Amino acid sequence: MRILLVDDDRFVRATLASGLTGMGHEVLDVESAELALEMLDGARVDVIVSDIEMPGIGGLAFVRALRSRPHRPPCVALTASHLTTAQDEAMRGLFDSVLTKPVSVTALHGVLAGLVGR
Repeated sequence: MRILLVDDDRFVRATLASGLTGMGHEVLDVESAELALEMLDGARVDVIVSDIEMPGIGGLAFVRALRSRPHRPPCVALTASHLTTAQDEAMRGLFDSVLTKPVSVTALHGVLAGLVGR
């Protein structure tokens, strides 16, 4: 899989990218939604994994911006916050899956395989 990983935390990006690369995936990682949108102008990806709380454009606004694009890959949200039922439902309306940090590479890989395999 070709995965776009968007997270402002360098440690999270490095850990997840290293683990996913070790499982045979190609990982493009960026620190902001702004950079991710620019990257998507020239690169096609199979799935997007995005943090929710980031400076500038947050994960929710980022995924909303993808709706207007002709190819919108499945999107997985990463959040450090425990969500209320209403927040969880709202996020699931935008994202194909929601994972709470800290997330293991194995758990993320399982979710990604399920999304791309649909």
